[in-house]
Amino acid sequence: MDINNLIFRAAESVDELDLLLKLKYDQYRIGKQYAFFSDNKYGIDMEQWDRYSVHYGLFDIAKNKVAAYLRVVFDELSHQSEWIPKLVSKYDEVFFSRALTNPTVPFPVLSYYPEAIKILKPLLEEATSLNKKISSVSRLTIHEDYRSPRVVSAITDHIFYKYANTVYACIITCLPTHKAYYTSRGFEVLDGPQIVSNQSSSDTKKFSNTQSLLLLLLLQNYKKNHLKGLEIFQMNT
Repeated sequence: MDINNLIFRAAESVDELDLLLKLKYDQYRIGKQYAFFSDNKYGIDMEQWDRYSVHYGLFDIAKNKVAAYLRVVFDELSHQSEWIPKLVSKYDEVFFSRALTNPTVPFPVLSYYPEAIKILKPLLEEATSLNKKISSVSRLTIHEDYRSPRVVSAITDHIFYKYANTVYACIITCLPTHKAYYTSRGFEVLDGPQIVSNQSSSDTKKFSNTQSLLLLLLLQNYKKNHLKGLEIFQMNT
């Protein structure tokens, strides 16, 4: 892996988003959360929060390959929202129909931790008073050829640097094994661990050991890594 060939930026076309969502599906299916997505013959996952997300990728420009994926979810449609209906139409309008529905809760984490809305409500009010937003960062996915603590740090540093002036707080879930990393960066554990499952998955029985923690970050408290992640690879905004 040559880090000089890596560039982190938002997806710029429906074709790039297609590749990123396929990377997410592939890597989740072979990882610890392998049952989180239902198997499908298209090798891609789409859900109702994707139209409300800004989708980012780490691109290897030398190999013309996607190396990582991450989405930032907001409570409003993103500038990439029109691409999701195009992908649904491309693959299967029935199977992926839920990707075109409106979420019942503003962030995916609230479907696992419904009580968290009580915590978010005062934060939303405070963010509004500051003319800022609340977001949820999720689905961080890194291809096995590019996985390293350095790349993870660089991606998170890029995202929170980019949104530092417009996002007040960010809420996420993570595996208990990742707790130390996120708390070292300023995240606070709000709840968990608890078992989570995807009720639409035929593999729900495999979730007996899949647990999740709920974490919150006030962006003003984010601690950049000593590796200077912002300098590791190029960032286009």
